[in-house]
Amino acid sequence: MLKTFQQNYSNFDMDSHDSVMDFETEEHIGYTPPVSNNAGLLPQKCKNRSEAWNHFTPMLPNTEMSKSAKCKHCGSLIKYSGVTSTMLAHLRRCSDNPDNAVNVTMHEPSSSSMENREAIVNSFPSVPKFDQEVSRMDLTKMFVAMELPFQKDVEKAKMKTILSQNCRRVCITTDTWTSTQDSNYTCLTGHYIDNNWKLQKNILNFTQVIDYTGEIMAKTIKRCLNGWELNRVLSVTVDNASSNDVGIQHLKRWLHSQNDIVLNGEYLYTRCSAHILNLIVKDGMKEVDDSVVRIRAAVRYVRRTPSRFQRFKKCIDHETIGYKGYVGRDCETRWNSTYLMLKGALKYNKTFTELEFRDRKYFNEMSKDKGVPRPEDWEHVELILPFLLIFHEARKRILGSSYVTSNMYMLEVLVLEEAF
Repeated sequence: MLKTFQQNYSNFDMDSHDSVMDFETEEHIGYTPPVSNNAGLLPQKCKNRSEAWNHFTPMLPNTEMSKSAKCKHCGSLIKYSGVTSTMLAHLRRCSDNPDNAVNVTMHEPSSSSMENREAIVNSFPSVPKFDQEVSRMDLTKMFVAMELPFQKDVEKAKMKTILSQNCRRVCITTDTWTSTQDSNYTCLTGHYIDNNWKLQKNILNFTQVIDYTGEIMAKTIKRCLNGWELNRVLSVTVDNASSNDVGIQHLKRWLHSQNDIVLNGEYLYTRCSAHILNLIVKDGMKEVDDSVVRIRAAVRYVRRTPSRFQRFKKCIDHETIGYKGYVGRDCETRWNSTYLMLKGALKYNKTFTELEFRDRKYFNEMSKDKGVPRPEDWEHVELILPFLLIFHEARKRILGSSYVTSNMYMLEVLVLEEAF
């Protein structure tokens, strides 16, 4: 109802003087109002245009209450002086108005004073201001999280202009993975130095592919670069899969045909140093694979449902642990997440032992596979964590996205060699 008041407010502002003049004209020609039950009130035959008059009764002219209206809900007299803004303001804080949203929400008693009414109105939460940029970012996150298809032609046109004006040579990095729906995806990122000598990074393509072969990889990169009108490639960085060797050969032939290859493509192919570190660590962790498998299964058990996690928390002795965080699940294909999981789980090794005695379901379910974590499992984890930390820190530095990392690789290798 209040929204209707606001929509009609402008109409009454223009015509309210006409409404008053209509009444004064009728009185001037000898109009005699019929007898009313409420002395001093104007009969409701008078035609008023504002919605506010559905909640007010105008008072008779030429009286002390002239230019006033009586609220039908609480009986208050409100002066309108030709416009209804004060009447609308009263309706918004009138405790007896059944259409008042504040009254319905707050359940203010009808006997409250005017000061209490105004305090409630002022304390009522206002409608948040709409922010276009925040909404756009939230919408983008929704598309990414739910893997929905979307088109952004306007933004792509802007980005194409930026690339054409700022990007002389582009370095490409690409990676592929499989989603939880068993669909294959590839992402192509462009790195370049702009006209102000600042490092820039932009995702150029995120698309679904049918397979991970080198030929498909090359065709996907070619199609993407053509779409951006960006064929001036300096280098392509991919992981060490053998299929990528085939894909790089396809790209070399294509760039040769475009006359856009540097030094005959001798330095076009760059192997991902972070992926090399991953292969080294994964190979070394095979020595403690059974221990990792048991601890991972224990963590997944307690984090699978809220009720299980609550039972786990009841077993925690905070005085002996001295750790406020909780252990989280890992991704088997990401050793760095496994490192973080093992690091957190080690702090709760006594808690997992206590859970074994309190939660029989935990013991029975774990026994179906490799069993609950053993004392030697925690000893193995405690021994390998210092070494994993060295690789973890090196990986973070090499994977930095806001600075150049290719010149850091050899230094990090020397640090690792010295550590071992």
